[in-house]
Amino acid sequence: VDWQNTRVLAAPQKLGRKEWTGSPSSFTFSPDGSQAMFLQSERLDASFSHDSIFLVDLMRPEIARCVTLSPAVASVPDDRSWPPRILTAHWDFQDPNIVYVIIDETANMSIWKVCIGSEPASEDLKGVALLIMQDGCISFSCSLESAPFQVKLFILRSTFYKSAVVEVLILDANMLPKVHTVEQSSIPGFSGPPYESTYFSGAADSKVHLFIHKPKGFKPGSRYPLIIMIHGGPNDAWRNSWSPTWNPILWTDQGYVVITPNIAGSTGFGLPFALSIYQSWGGRTLSDLEHLFSFIEESLSYIDPSRVIGAGYSFGGYMMNWLAGQGLAARFCAFIVHAGVFSVPNLLSGDLPTAYKPDFGCFPWEDGEKWSEWNPSKLCGNWNTPMLFTHGDMDYRIPLTESLSAYHTCQIRGIQSQLLVFPDEGHTIAKPINRSQWHETMLKWAAQWSA
Repeated sequence: VDWQNTRVLAAPQKLGRKEWTGSPSSFTFSPDGSQAMFLQSERLDASFSHDSIFLVDLMRPEIARCVTLSPAVASVPDDRSWPPRILTAHWDFQDPNIVYVIIDETANMSIWKVCIGSEPASEDLKGVALLIMQDGCISFSCSLESAPFQVKLFILRSTFYKSAVVEVLILDANMLPKVHTVEQSSIPGFSGPPYESTYFSGAADSKVHLFIHKPKGFKPGSRYPLIIMIHGGPNDAWRNSWSPTWNPILWTDQGYVVITPNIAGSTGFGLPFALSIYQSWGGRTLSDLEHLFSFIEESLSYIDPSRVIGAGYSFGGYMMNWLAGQGLAARFCAFIVHAGVFSVPNLLSGDLPTAYKPDFGCFPWEDGEKWSEWNPSKLCGNWNTPMLFTHGDMDYRIPLTESLSAYHTCQIRGIQSQLLVFPDEGHTIAKPINRSQWHETMLKWAAQWSA
């Protein structure tokens, strides 16, 4: 393209492999301008998948070479699933054979150095990945100009107790890191209550990760109310990151233990685990939660089993509606449902109607039973647990009618219930004044039933 004269000098040319249809992302040029790099998954219409790194020599753009990653020795535990989920990638400032990637893994978003080997021009490439930093969630990184035999990376990250950390990471020739903090934002004088990152045995002998956040002033001999939060997605995860919406500090400060489990479908624990939810929306997930209660009974004696709140948003809200019709509902004293699905076929009324075919293996007119199998509304005759529903009227992912239907069901059946609607919010409660009311409403609802 001749930008100055706004002329197209040559026909556009597709980069990558013609048979790969996933949407490319993280497109960038090498420092010398000779190569392009991007991330792409194999199929656009497939269920969740991990992106691969592609390199293209701009002198031969018809050839895209895939980089196959393998971990450096001692960088990854033996039981970790590989290859990982790559979120972004960028080049080293000087060396075109080195790239840095942010990887979603084990409830963190960490940065890795990838050394790309030299292979014949017609073959794919091999990359050896070395862990550089794993402390919270890195949302952005880029290479900075540095002295010879030195690497400088500019990094933005957050943790449970720090909403923003701006750092420059310096690596010497021996890969020993030095971190210079430029700026950070956290609650003044707040160090945070203790939390644990651990695993329990889930469905099909899987290892399921969870965070356990203990309340302020925790005393081992006391018993505490518990809130179990289920994340959205379903292909997402609870991570060591700051959240303005589902922040455990809000609840630990009120005396609750907070458990955030990364049940089936969660990302960062291998592709098979992320895919295990497909065509089993309420199956593997429900089994994992049943196993979670066994873990609580066996290992967490400080939990009061009569004061357990369930909460979830989006897919997690679906899980609250699904749980309400199951026998496991008896273990909860109340539910909090934000933007939850009540009737599965109504997913087609949202902004991603075609995205759900992999989730259920078909569209409802092709096999209605597969959609009906995991439909919470068909079990609403079993509902008895008090339920709070919250929703944004501008939510185009899960329309407001889902919460209205669930709330009306509770009202007709005489189940204790409340509904809070924000006319100016979408799928997430984003405005500070609304978020304040939302949090206050949830805390009051939980206190009413866990007192």
